[in-house]
Amino acid sequence: MSKKIFISHRNVGDDLVLAKTLHRDLEQFGHDVFLDAADLQLGDEWPTVIQRELESADVLIVLLSRHIATHPDMVIEEVSMAKELRRRQQGRPTIMPVCIGADAVASLPYDLAAMIKRLQYTVWSGPRDTRPLMSSLLEALDPDASKSRSRGSYDKGRGFSISRGPEESDFPFPGDDLSVDEPKRALSLGVGDERPLPQPPKTPYSSEWYVSRSDAERQAAALLREPGSPVVLVGPDDIGKSYLLEHLIKVHQQEDDRVVRIDLADALDAEEDLFQELAFQIAEQLELGDETIDKAWERKRRRPTNVRLRHFMEASGLVSLTGRLFLVVDRTDAVAQSEAAKSLFRELRAWAERSGRSEPWDRLRLLLAISTEPDRLTDALESSPLDISPPVRLHDLDRDQLLAMASCYGLELRDNEVDMLMDLIGGHPYLARIVMYRAASGGRPVNEILLRATDPEGLFADHLRSRMLKVRRDDQLASAVRFVIQGDRDPIDAEVAHRLLSSGLITGSPGAYRMRYKLYGDYFREWLRS
Repeated sequence: MSKKIFISHRNVGDDLVLAKTLHRDLEQFGHDVFLDAADLQLGDEWPTVIQRELESADVLIVLLSRHIATHPDMVIEEVSMAKELRRRQQGRPTIMPVCIGADAVASLPYDLAAMIKRLQYTVWSGPRDTRPLMSSLLEALDPDASKSRSRGSYDKGRGFSISRGPEESDFPFPGDDLSVDEPKRALSLGVGDERPLPQPPKTPYSSEWYVSRSDAERQAAALLREPGSPVVLVGPDDIGKSYLLEHLIKVHQQEDDRVVRIDLADALDAEEDLFQELAFQIAEQLELGDETIDKAWERKRRRPTNVRLRHFMEASGLVSLTGRLFLVVDRTDAVAQSEAAKSLFRELRAWAERSGRSEPWDRLRLLLAISTEPDRLTDALESSPLDISPPVRLHDLDRDQLLAMASCYGLELRDNEVDMLMDLIGGHPYLARIVMYRAASGGRPVNEILLRATDPEGLFADHLRSRMLKVRRDDQLASAVRFVIQGDRDPIDAEVAHRLLSSGLITGSPGAYRMRYKLYGDYFREWLRS
């Protein structure tokens, strides 16, 4: 049976070669395949085309390589769109990850690793793997047809399959030990001058590349000392919340402490499914075994789901520990869209309150990261863990922090280069890392790089396109951005404004919103003109 397929990839090296090969061969087998490099035509409004093709796709094949860490934004946005569509379209499109090289896994950005962790994947390491990869893809696309396909058309592959849904793949969970602190290879800059390879803009946490956020660290440290005081990190997308979470754990985790990282973005809307998924992830990471969940659910089968989950924590989760349990919920915003979110928030608040006054709950330390203001994330703030402690807010980096980041990359910035950075991107840590990485790996001065940073194919092209795709797929967001760019003082709908604030595209207050950075203003202003 013919399928509509969307291939998401980076337009570089083996990524592009493999994407074109898959595009050609899958079409020869009768599938309708969209590849931007082949199918976007001159004059096409690309955000509209991307959205249309993803919405109609049966399958998203996403190619993952070490290149993702340098420019990940469009791939992340396309996978994010596919995940959102799956919830609305009864599981369509199916997502099939293909890793280009074994080293791709360790270099995946946090956001992407979290989104595809539970998907089966396969590895392509070179041309010799193309035939088995195609065989596996064809079998997964149409199992019945693959049985009757003539032998020799493609050799039997490695059993790539996406039908195993909830089974764990070998993708690392964000924060897993990826040996990031091992000595790194040296980048030779000349005789007698070597330094570690520069860290790409989005890679797993490494203390060597961390830039201190001292105010936020002190506030969070004080909360971690006290049971019952959740750490709630608040800041727009890509401001460094995930990185700070990992730093806090690395600094404050003691020998007997355990860390459980929760990702509930794919949990179903039903309260029981959501709570059982939470129990499953805790049991799995504490190596307790599924039978501990079954036992807790069976003993309390006539009781509400939250009571069964609480019993599981008291009977198995917390009592199995000799130290503290750091329960980390990143991307909490994704959970908040669930119908069961209020119940989940109420339960997490009950856990936090119990941890402040009784055993074994006093071993619990709760850490959450959100991009949305707490009072916008839930209309029952007083019944959530977000209202117990003052939020730990993350802001842009200041000049000293930018200089510290430059030092990590072996760069010495002049005052005018820092001025140019601050003028164009404020102190946005992710955008600054893009600049630093390019300067360190390409040997070009920062001021020269920034001169052409807003070109359509320039330094920030991938990031800007992903922001445009996010805006253009929602008419309300697109209209609001137009108002802001044009300086319109009419009030923007509060919910729409908060979504733009959360994404980091705008800043300010009602009646006085503006684009957060000159980079965004220039890019979207050009969009309006065109």
